[in-house]
Amino acid sequence: MLLIGTWRELSARWPALHLVIVGTGHGSFDDCEVELAEYVRANGIADRVQLVGPSNAVHEYLQAADLCVYPSEYEGFGIGIIEALGCGIPLAVTPVGVAQDLVRQGETGFLFPVNDREALIGSIDSILQQRTRWPEIGARAREAVAPYALAAIVAQFAGLCRTLTGREAAGTGREAAS
Repeated sequence: MLLIGTWRELSARWPALHLVIVGTGHGSFDDCEVELAEYVRANGIADRVQLVGPSNAVHEYLQAADLCVYPSEYEGFGIGIIEALGCGIPLAVTPVGVAQDLVRQGETGFLFPVNDREALIGSIDSILQQRTRWPEIGARAREAVAPYALAAIVAQFAGLCRTLTGREAAGTGREAAS
């Protein structure tokens, strides 16, 4: 509710802003989807906020976005953080999960403390004021998550398998049998 609670103020300061919330809390102990929809309606911000619901195309929303805000209170890992950084868009995020390791303030993204309304607003303001730096920030963000790319993970896993099976040499061992 932190982000949605700031939206009236943010959209007054930045009239071009439109919030798109992708996903759902359905089935989660902390599901607040009904409350979000009611808040949007009751506060007259339905023209500035869109609740998309569940989607198998989150990456498409990220690729179409100018920035991503991830105000989570906790994350085990935070795959959404990796996805946003990988799309190369400016990210405002709490220091949860992998964000603590990958987000360097103002370089790969913008960190703000959990449940800190003013810091969240400040982070979004800072991102929007630095629009000319977005390509640079995006490039650094993509570099930060390069070790999490599928090819990198597969190579690490293959190396681990070779080490565990005693096949330290490059390849799968099939070359020797040919």
